[in-house]
Amino acid sequence: MALPQNFYDALAVFKQMYLPAWGNMIGTEASPLMSKIKNYPITGGGDIKAVAQVGFNGGFGSLPDDLTAPQAGRNIYQDFTEKQKTMAVTLNISDKAIQASKNDQRAMVNLLHREIQAGYEVAKWNVGRMLFGNGDGILTPIASVAGNTVTLPNDGTEKPENIKEGLTIDIYANGAAVGTAPAYEKRRIMAVNRSAKPITFTVDGGAINQTGGFVTIQMSYGNEITGLGAIFDDSIDTLYGVKKADVPLIKPIVEDAEGDINDSMITRVLRLAQREKGAKVDMLLLGDNAFDHYVEYLRVNNLRNEKADLTITGGFSAIDFRFGNGQVAIVNEGFVPSNEAWGFDTSKLGFYQLGDWDFISEGGSAFTLMPGTLVYNGVIAKYGNLICTNPGGCVRIQNCAA
Repeated sequence: MALPQNFYDALAVFKQMYLPAWGNMIGTEASPLMSKIKNYPITGGGDIKAVAQVGFNGGFGSLPDDLTAPQAGRNIYQDFTEKQKTMAVTLNISDKAIQASKNDQRAMVNLLHREIQAGYEVAKWNVGRMLFGNGDGILTPIASVAGNTVTLPNDGTEKPENIKEGLTIDIYANGAAVGTAPAYEKRRIMAVNRSAKPITFTVDGGAINQTGGFVTIQMSYGNEITGLGAIFDDSIDTLYGVKKADVPLIKPIVEDAEGDINDSMITRVLRLAQREKGAKVDMLLLGDNAFDHYVEYLRVNNLRNEKADLTITGGFSAIDFRFGNGQVAIVNEGFVPSNEAWGFDTSKLGFYQLGDWDFISEGGSAFTLMPGTLVYNGVIAKYGNLICTNPGGCVRIQNCAA
């Protein structure tokens, strides 16, 4: 079944003019942190390589009277290796919709725009989520499933911020290994009830009966990018191909605020990161409870008259915190654990990518008819992974609010 010419004409315009902006917007709107992450091009389909410098080069010395020069010191480097990961979003357009628009170019453009905009929204949200994950792809543990209702735990391990209507998920049993088949696959979240605890959500499809387990985005278990959560997750013993226990460089700064995040605590943590790990933390991202507590601290102590006094790329509001001779943007980030604050020297963050977001073409066409259906399918994908070249300089403040 051939697609009409005006579909190809509209698609050509979108590929040439809209997709670059699509990728740029994800790079600034997915999270306040995104615009600070540098993009580094890579070639080929092999592993990603990055290098971190460890400390000073050791070539300095105060000279004796005979002017003997100090011994030259070479730089010490730590090699990091990470696998390329695939991020993809699928667009579906029915033949009926295409045929109804084949004689109206404006209608065809609007049809494509709606689908691509919907794809952008889900890609933006998931990129923002993965940025703070640990790479395993688990959205949240679950307590039970009965019928089509999934119940989350109510013990602090649940992650309701990762559950959204419309997501297509896989449901796994407790202890399921990466690479194993899910107990139930490709179930779509239809509704989320956040008004009571425990939180529940409903999925489509037939009845399910399961105790415990976890859910992931469809086909994503163990396949997501290595998010910044992997730096702080003690259950992950290897980061960027290096055993955490073997290299002190990659052990981050972790402090306990004991229920009260304030300027003194922030200053102390930033100082530790700078002096011990050579990190100039320039962004501190606070989970919801932590941010609310900090804003109230500022209000009560009359330290700020406004909740936000700094705007960063993407239109995000931030609190301007001064440390030493630098500026630290303090922002609210919903994917950081609610009672924590995570800080980064953003100059050390890089997304190593094989090209930017683009359509995967099959037989020269970006959209192909799905077998046995009257629906055309298009996939926009990006390949790469995230690496921090000074993970030890990252900071985590726990228990920010009582």
